[in-house]
Amino acid sequence: MKDQLLDELIQMDTWDWWKSQLFVLREQSEYAEAEALFHEFKITAET
Repeated sequence: MKDQLLDELIQMDTWDWWKSQLFVLREQSEYAEAEALFHEFKITAET
């Protein structure tokens, strides 16, 4: 139980960091860096 909660908190923190980084990069017109970061963290569905 404790490990699951910790994993969820880490995922939420990582997601918040990822969104804020994308926002900052887009505001600075660093579109290539923002796209690279997006692709690095992109979640793909298994088929």
